[in-house]
Amino acid sequence: RRFLRNYGALLTSEDLISQIEPGKANVIDLGPLDEGQMKVVVGKLLHAIFEARVDYEKARKKLERIKEELRESRVARTSKLEEEMRELEKTMRDIEAKSKALAEPILLIVEEAHIFAPQGEHNDAVRILSRI
Repeated sequence: RRFLRNYGALLTSEDLISQIEPGKANVIDLGPLDEGQMKVVVGKLLHAIFEARVDYEKARKKLERIKEELRESRVARTSKLEEEMRELEKTMRDIEAKSKALAEPILLIVEEAHIFAPQGEHNDAVRILSRI
């Protein structure tokens, strides 16, 4: 009940990440939220973006390396290798399906970051901002 009272306004079926458009400035207005709600939204949103970008880049680089090794005939094409390549491609497609913007580097500007990540405080927003 306490969670719903404090954060019920955040519960929505709207997927903010899927709405990020590549090559554009995307603004997420958190003005209607209180500080606690802002910290939750920023922490979860940045964490999801960060993890998707890391997963995408890992899959892309590994797939690129495998293809290069195949071209140079340093490894033999096996069913296990083919399956690994399909899995990597699926990972990339899944991320792109969620948001095409996640397939490219993203510049994040967190205006008023001191609200989400005040010095000496430990919350989700602080952890992910420091990791990024």
